[in-house]
Amino acid sequence: MVNPDVEKILIASWLQGEHLSDLSLFTPEEFAIYGGIVDLIKKGLTSPMDISKAIGMRAADMSGIITSYAPTLYDSAIGVICNEQAKAWRMNHQNATPEETIEAMKGFVRKHVSTPRPPEDPVQDYIDELDARGREPMIRTGIYHLDKLLCGIRRKELTAVGARPSVGKSAFIQQVSMEVAKQQKKVLFFPLEMSRNALVQRLFLRYVNVPQYEIRNGKADLWKRPGVSEAIDKLQEFFSAGNWLVFERCNDLKTIKELIRIHRPHMIAIDQLEQLRDGDKVFRDKRERFSHMTRELQAISLDLDVAVWFACQINRGADNSAPTMANLKESGSIEEDSSNVILLHREGERGVDQRIQLEVAKQRDGECGVIELIFKAPKFTFYGTEGRY
Repeated sequence: MVNPDVEKILIASWLQGEHLSDLSLFTPEEFAIYGGIVDLIKKGLTSPMDISKAIGMRAADMSGIITSYAPTLYDSAIGVICNEQAKAWRMNHQNATPEETIEAMKGFVRKHVSTPRPPEDPVQDYIDELDARGREPMIRTGIYHLDKLLCGIRRKELTAVGARPSVGKSAFIQQVSMEVAKQQKKVLFFPLEMSRNALVQRLFLRYVNVPQYEIRNGKADLWKRPGVSEAIDKLQEFFSAGNWLVFERCNDLKTIKELIRIHRPHMIAIDQLEQLRDGDKVFRDKRERFSHMTRELQAISLDLDVAVWFACQINRGADNSAPTMANLKESGSIEEDSSNVILLHREGERGVDQRIQLEVAKQRDGECGVIELIFKAPKFTFYGTEGRY
């Protein structure tokens, strides 16, 4: 075996008591890097601490192995091994007949099939989750009535935020993700249609009373204006906390998954769905691409234990009335795969203070409802009519 990531995933699953029956398929010699760990597991040593002491491995390195595991990664790792072994067999049996080759390939597939196990005590699992909810504070969006509906921002949920262009969905998803970061929870933010400087400028405008056009034009006396230096200090303090990590133009799902495994965030926010890619995958049309992306985002939220929020467009052909889920672009997959769907609608004309209707149009585990917001466009900031808390 020549892939250290694959070795880590297999060993991490065995250390957590998963797929132990597959241990018999491997020998320690097949593991180029972590064969010593496999040998100890086969001998019945299951404590990560005891294993790390036995082979002289740092506890931090052992922890890194354990946290590399997620249920969906195991089958992928097995698939890599299956391909490697199949290639090796072909190299060593170049004179094999087609029939012999087919039969051998079937053997590799059968050898590495893993079957899921039902939970041993689902009721106790639920009791444990209820206890955990009672111990941990709600992770708030910063908008009181929205938190009452959603019960805050929860891991393992996929949330879609849809609106027509220029209604403020990017500002909304950015604001919510910042609120999570202020509660000392790590957030990965992926602005796919905005430069890093444009993003920071929006944050800057939240803290200063300087017209946007003067900032865009770079007025010479800008730094002399009241509150400007203080605003810069607030921005630097926010970013230096290290809880809101921005990855500009990072739109590949594989890279996003890897970043989640590295940083272990509570939430990721993607602005927006239309710009996502998945490696070199090619799709027949937008519907197929959107369906793939929403399924993958749903899997990410469940398997990597993270809250996933993403912005998406409302069909331009829809009239000016409040949108419904049927107006979402390629709405079938977005509606089906999302745990929550939030729709934003501007009531009336554009202005400094815009009335926004926020509708929780879908919540898989709770109630739906409508909330009235005020969007201060020059500051890219939403406020609940009850104020913020």
